[in-house]
Amino acid sequence: MDVVRRKGIVYVGLDALTDTTVSSAVGNSMFADLVSVAGHIYKHGVAANGADASESERQRHSTPTISLHADEFNELIGDEFVPLLNKAGGAGFQVTAYTQTWSDVGSANRQ
Repeated sequence: MDVVRRKGIVYVGLDALTDTTVSSAVGNSMFADLVSVAGHIYKHGVAANGADASESERQRHSTPTISLHADEFNELIGDEFVPLLNKAGGAGFQVTAYTQTWSDVGSANRQ
């Protein structure tokens, strides 16, 4: 939430080409956390605890734009990523997924 409030940038290099098991585990853990953050933003906004009431209300009703770029999407798709795609839009998440071919996503889904 601190990164969202500060409008910061987070880069996570998972190196899926070298070790798909570790990159999938770390990536999906991160996605599960982002789903939790999206739920918090959707319900409560981005106001920090302790913000004064007027500031808190203003921040609560202004949804941030959170851009998530997922390269090698086919390596990352899993149970944690699907809820992020389906439900986080209401919290301001915009997801851009990159893959070489759409058939890569289908084969990753079958594994």
